[in-house]
Amino acid sequence: MVGYRGDSRYSNDYEPHDDPYNSETAPQYTEYSGLDEDFEYRPPGSNENWKWVASIAGAVFAIAVIATAVVLSGGNGKPPAAAVTAPVPSLTPVTTTPPPPPPSATSSAKPSTTTVTSTPVQETPTAEPSTEAPPPEPPPSNPMLPPEGQRPITPAAFAYYVTGNQTPGDLLTITYTDGNGVTRTVLGASLPWTMIVTPSPGITGGSITATSFASQVNCSITNSANQMLAVQSNNGIIARCAK
Repeated sequence: MVGYRGDSRYSNDYEPHDDPYNSETAPQYTEYSGLDEDFEYRPPGSNENWKWVASIAGAVFAIAVIATAVVLSGGNGKPPAAAVTAPVPSLTPVTTTPPPPPPSATSSAKPSTTTVTSTPVQETPTAEPSTEAPPPEPPPSNPMLPPEGQRPITPAAFAYYVTGNQTPGDLLTITYTDGNGVTRTVLGASLPWTMIVTPSPGITGGSITATSFASQVNCSITNSANQMLAVQSNNGIIARCAK
């Protein structure tokens, strides 16, 4: 009976069996004597290189965990240290300007010259008093004359003029004789009121009447020479003039 050398990692309960070959009579090969005594059989997947890779990966993971814990524990309530920056020395060249030389003691000061210009005073001639008499003052304006521009120009024409103090809201009624001797009436007249009449040949007379409710009215009739042909100025509610 021939036994086989088994692996030490397996069970030793192996029982020998009958050798179908007669080892004593079978030819022996001296060049190859079977399995190498130093050879150790390893089943598939029993390579131990993975242990080194796992060890390195575990060490790297442990270092990362420790570094993270240190960062988290050191940042609670503690501001990061401010970076200290050393001042950089300036490389700008410094230029020194020498002071100006003192003034020479031999230099002489120039005397100042002042020019005085005299202006002759012109005599103002004294105005001699005038011997001419001043022009006469214009006569005071007659309040019963019509305003400038509303006076008759031709010698035969004359003007009706009504003036006074008109009460607000009081409407005046004016009745007058025109150049043909016909009576005309104006309702709702306002003061002052003027009408220039040029009479027809043969018409020499003229009249005007102004009536109000509560106003003070006056009337006049004047010619081109600003002469009063008729006037009434008693500030009544009715005024009548005729020539």
